[in-house]
Amino acid sequence: MIARTPVVTGLGVVSAAGIGAGNFWLGLQRDTPRFREVSLFPTDDLPNHVAGEIGPWTPGFDRVDADQLHAGRTATFALAALDEAIADAGIGGVRPDRVLVGTTVGDVADHEGPRREAMQAGSGRPGSLSLDESLRTRIARHVGGSVPTDLIVTACAAGNMALIRATQLIASGSANVVICGGAEAISRMAFVGFSRMRGMAQERCRPFSDERDGLLLGEGSAFLIVESAAHAAARDATVRATIAGYGLTCDAKHPAAPDPSGDGVARAMKSAIAAADPSEVAYVCAHGTGTPQNDAAEAAAYLQVFAEPRPPISSIKALIGHSLGAASAIEAVACALVIKHQQTIPQWGLDGASTSLGIRPATGGRDDAAQIDLVLNNAFAFGGNNTCVGLRRPEAALEATTT
Repeated sequence: MIARTPVVTGLGVVSAAGIGAGNFWLGLQRDTPRFREVSLFPTDDLPNHVAGEIGPWTPGFDRVDADQLHAGRTATFALAALDEAIADAGIGGVRPDRVLVGTTVGDVADHEGPRREAMQAGSGRPGSLSLDESLRTRIARHVGGSVPTDLIVTACAAGNMALIRATQLIASGSANVVICGGAEAISRMAFVGFSRMRGMAQERCRPFSDERDGLLLGEGSAFLIVESAAHAAARDATVRATIAGYGLTCDAKHPAAPDPSGDGVARAMKSAIAAADPSEVAYVCAHGTGTPQNDAAEAAAYLQVFAEPRPPISSIKALIGHSLGAASAIEAVACALVIKHQQTIPQWGLDGASTSLGIRPATGGRDDAAQIDLVLNNAFAFGGNNTCVGLRRPEAALEATTT
């Protein structure tokens, strides 16, 4: 393995499917959608009422410092995922070179309640949360204060963008250890926006199904510890996955809708696996929001990139919803766990309905693959921002550089 190869050595995750990598993985293997009526804000004035909200009903909720949720829901989720990733990597005594946090609306969810209460009480608009309570500040303080901490706000592609930026820093020699991921809490602003766009389903998110009718929002956080292969080897770290490549394209087609041809997405996918043959991809973790346009465009790209027999594909948003800026970070952890367990994640939500999009829905297990060596993580955002990251089984990466 080349010394500057970026490798993943730690994983941490907070999601509606489960908190902690173990609970999360178990949740992904069960057809148990984690949607419920939103309790965080009123939805009586809207046609949509459910989301993948995290609470005491979530497996592993005791890992979250519930007493701190009032001080910032997004940051509290982030710190729980961050602590798990640091412990998993064993870098408690190592100062990271950079922290990269993907998000979409950041602390908005934490401002909304006080502002709504003040307006209802007729006392005017309250000031913003203090800088000491902000997402960026709380994370920076948590990892040591002097570590540069950046927010990446490329909407639903932000988690993948954080991972890509970490990859660039490691590969260029600008850093040896980078903490990257994403965090997002459900906000009424985002909920109202998607509801008014008529982009939300009523009760079930059904990616790639011919009966799909929209997305459902979720929340959570995930972080990955990315190191240079040399740095990880020097401290005898366990490598969860290597970064095989990444792709970035922009459709510049429409502010919100994807390019129906899928051409930009296909180019990003091809770039992420440029060092391999497409036939080596054993699983695709789809963006798969469950909206008619998004899933059709992603399927069109998938058909351009892969020939028969095509790799199995699934979207975990069927279970936990779309957590916006945190989504692809959570999905990157899912990809690393697919490699670890050598088992794909089934495409839940089809419920017997057909899919005429030409994809091969994952069914679980290895889906006929002799070994899961290479997986692809897709994430796309408003404005046509397309991001894809390839993750490879560490042993397979070592074999590729020594043969």
